Amino acid sequence: TNIKLSESNHIHFPHPSTFNRGECIMNPVRYFVVLSLQRSGTGWFNSLLNSHTNISMYGELFAYRYLKQDIEKTIDTLDKVYNMDLEENITPKNECTSAIGFIWMLHQNVIRYRNVTVPYIKSNGILPIFLFRKNPLRCIISLAAAVNDETKNVTEKFHTMSKYEAHVLASYKPTINKVTLVSNIKYMKKQISKCFKLFNDTPHIRIYYEDLLKNPDKWLDQVQDFIKVPRQKLRSDQIKIHNGPISSLVSNWEEIVETLNGTKYQKFLYED
Repeated sequence: TNIKLSESNHIHFPHPSTFNRGECIMNPVRYFVVLSLQRSGTGWFNSLLNSHTNISMYGELFAYRYLKQDIEKTIDTLDKVYNMDLEENITPKNECTSAIGFIWMLHQNVIRYRNVTVPYIKSNGILPIFLFRKNPLRCIISLAAAVNDETKNVTEKFHTMSKYEAHVLASYKPTINKVTLVSNIKYMKKQISKCFKLFNDTPHIRIYYEDLLKNPDKWLDQVQDFIKVPRQKLRSDQIKIHNGPISSLVSNWEEIVETLNGTKYQKFLYED
């Protein structure tokens, strides 16, 4: 459910120190953040939003090399993002930016330092966009396939731009650790639940990857309306890697079925 947006708290006029916005200086800007978990379609979502002529969006700013930085450096990075001063790769725009944001994974200190991050987001009128999968088992399998085998050159191959590469990556079937499977699903569900609770009183929109795949235009229109940019047909050159049934994606499906059957998570065996 989307909470009604209060306009006055979410209109900003950044004055960056690194460049001159020129005629765009009087153009209002909305701030947003995509809160998500790994392997939830964030790369695809990022490329879709960046195809909009008035949206400037960064990818993951706190991945890997940033994970150990302290919360003060995190806040400093956020200040630079929303003042349009961050010197990172971003798709150049020929028109005025009307919305700016980035992808923030929940494990990248969002929840750990929630006493700082949540007030920052709320007090600065930043609009949360939740992007999650309905089926966390898919996340676990996708992550295992992406990072488990360096010899097959799949490490960090989270997204692909070619059909051939998608075919190669999809051919790798990881073995899922059945011992930690239930606890991993439980942890992911708990993180998502915490996220919803933390921002329950904040204007937000919930997007599920499965729904986005089935009806991208509907949900992308809702996102554009939420951050108050004119609707455009958004496009991405990224190709989905895994298209088969969930049972075809792993090498030990029988063990997964045996592990989840009889638990409250068994429904994820049949939800694609």
